[in-house]
Amino acid sequence: MSVLKIDGKTMKDPSNITLSRNKEWSQNSGRTKSGTFVGDIAAMKWRLDIAWSPLSEDEAMEILTALEPAYVDVYFKNPRTKSYETRKFYTGSETIPLYNYEIKDAVYENLTVSIVEK
Repeated sequence: MSVLKIDGKTMKDPSNITLSRNKEWSQNSGRTKSGTFVGDIAAMKWRLDIAWSPLSEDEAMEILTALEPAYVDVYFKNPRTKSYETRKFYTGSETIPLYNYEIKDAVYENLTVSIVEK
């Protein structure tokens, strides 16, 4: 079973996925003069830090192409519900360290990206 799909396309299984839940606070949240924090949580949003390692040039191209749009539908396993679901994410910048480059084919050490739920 595929652990990650982007816009319906099955991706190579990542070597690592770190999921975090980010609290989005209401507009008037913050510290009062006495130092007490006040505010309400407006939403909880997922952030996925994803890494693939190692990658061929074709594998890197496939992942980079999938991450090209500003917003993508991502299919992943939600640890809170213990089920797979699809949510809309915006894509961050990718990092792709080169391991070895030859005239025909490059090998990449890894590809990492952070994506955050819209």
